[in-house]
Amino acid sequence: MSGRAPTEAPKRQRGRAGRAVALVAIALLLVGLFAIQFIGGGTLPEGAAAPAFSLPRAGGAGGRVELAQLRGKVVVVDFWYTTCPPCLAEMGELETLRRRMGPRGVEVVGVCAGGEPVGEVARFVRERRVPYPVAVDVSGATTAAYRVSTLPTLYVIDAAGRVRAGHTGFWPESEIAEAVASALAKGEPNR
Repeated sequence: MSGRAPTEAPKRQRGRAGRAVALVAIALLLVGLFAIQFIGGGTLPEGAAAPAFSLPRAGGAGGRVELAQLRGKVVVVDFWYTTCPPCLAEMGELETLRRRMGPRGVEVVGVCAGGEPVGEVARFVRERRVPYPVAVDVSGATTAAYRVSTLPTLYVIDAAGRVRAGHTGFWPESEIAEAVASALAKGEPNR
């Protein structure tokens, strides 16, 4: 006799089965995320018309942020969320880009895509002193129209309102600047 209690073997089998189920669940989750990111998700194609939006503005100015009001300028639209570390890191990159390329007619617009109330986002924008307009997509309709499945997602829109670049995940300022320079080369914006 081994000295083991008769219930020990079934417990060990249940533990193995539970681990196997957990591993299968993780594998399915990873496959699903891959599919969203690379097959069904992704960004809008280059040359597509950028979907119009009019969203509540967060911050001291109130009012709305409307893409149509920025026609004639190259616009960098950044979809982000207040608790997303790469989103927050990218804000610094966008601030640098805005200082560097703003004089050439480039605008930066943030769109908080986390479904947070406008007041909470406004407080966040004030506390962090975000220097560019931030809109809040409370309904998620604009986020869906731009096919955002990963945060941050960033778009470069040319002066004619066409998508010139889209990127998911953190994008360094130097690479964003290359995409913006390319959009500027397609037609100098109106200032």
